[in-house]
Amino acid sequence: MTHPPTRRTRTRMLATTVLLATTVLALAAPDGARATTAVATAPTPLDCTGDPGAVMPLELTVQGEPASGIYAAPQASPRGLVVFFHGYTETVESWRQHISRVARRDGVIAVAMNYRGLVPAPSSEPLPRSTGMPLVAGSQDGVAAAQAFDAACPGLPAIVAYGNSLGGGVAGLSVASRAQRADGGPLFDRLIATAGLSNLTEAWTELTAGSATGQVFFTQGKRDLETETGGTPLTAPTAYLQRSSALRPGDIAASGVTAVTLVHGLADGTVPVDQSIEMALALTAAGVPVELILAGGRPTGTASGTTLDATALGLLGLQSSSPLAGHASDPDPTHVVAATGFARLSGIFGGTPAPRCLTVTFVDAAPDPILPGEPACTAASQLDQVLRPVTEPLATAVLQPLTKLLAGLFGR
Repeated sequence: MTHPPTRRTRTRMLATTVLLATTVLALAAPDGARATTAVATAPTPLDCTGDPGAVMPLELTVQGEPASGIYAAPQASPRGLVVFFHGYTETVESWRQHISRVARRDGVIAVAMNYRGLVPAPSSEPLPRSTGMPLVAGSQDGVAAAQAFDAACPGLPAIVAYGNSLGGGVAGLSVASRAQRADGGPLFDRLIATAGLSNLTEAWTELTAGSATGQVFFTQGKRDLETETGGTPLTAPTAYLQRSSALRPGDIAASGVTAVTLVHGLADGTVPVDQSIEMALALTAAGVPVELILAGGRPTGTASGTTLDATALGLLGLQSSSPLAGHASDPDPTHVVAATGFARLSGIFGGTPAPRCLTVTFVDAAPDPILPGEPACTAASQLDQVLRPVTEPLATAVLQPLTKLLAGLFGR
């Protein structure tokens, strides 16, 4: 007689299946699926130190084309370099305040590039907007900026690629390019992606479904994605594969990056959380230490409206102020996902040890605290970390209220 699998067995089978599936997808990536190393020249000398409050223009020539961005330098000798990557419809102006703040707070050079190929878009908002998804050009521009500052300021202790939303995927591609420093060492030491878009096939599917509503975000996004890739996932599968950082774990592992931090809202309605979970599992299978931080609720008074429930209601013409943590926008430093990402960034330059294996943290309505120690990297702890994104929210949102209800019914 065959007995049904126990809950523990089913859980182990599920985790193993996901890891195997992700590994198969990763192995499917062609050997040549790497962005060409950017060749950059700067017409004027770059400052390694200065006034962090004075954000300066950055002009480079990348692949024979003009590329522009902004940067700020610390007052003292830099403790490192952070290359920021902006999201879809954004520009470097969304990162101006972050660049100045991070340069001052962490004592680093902070830079952001406008991706070559972006087209200015009309906007009634204070910050400029753009259209286009030049992921390959954006990753080349980020690599070029990092290499330019590596050459101008030799001996930078650490270089971090940091991206939000679409920028998280572009940052991942920059690391996957396996670019090097002038001395031949790995260009990027760490990667941080907040609300990162890491699987373009999934993104195309979601944009296609949303286009049925006629909303400009979906129709324009689908058009921009197909322009960048040259088609759909069926007609241009290699282009989608090459531009999906979750499907490039081998290249990211070979880049020499020491650890990857992924932060995502569980109820993100713009870039679903499964994108960061897929990337975490793929990188873990490739041997890259990953910390995955998942946010449940949002702090009172912070932005709402970008959650799954709010998005669904919005498609019906209804509005919602969800208590959950949705999608983090580039210019907002108060969002729990963004605040956690910046806290982790500060920890890198403050001496916080890098993770040595997969760690998963669930946070609720407050930035994740930087833990002083490191978890044990055992097989049991790894399985626990894989399951924690499910078990912790389940215990908080379902099991605890259910226990209280049953206790009340039975008078205990």
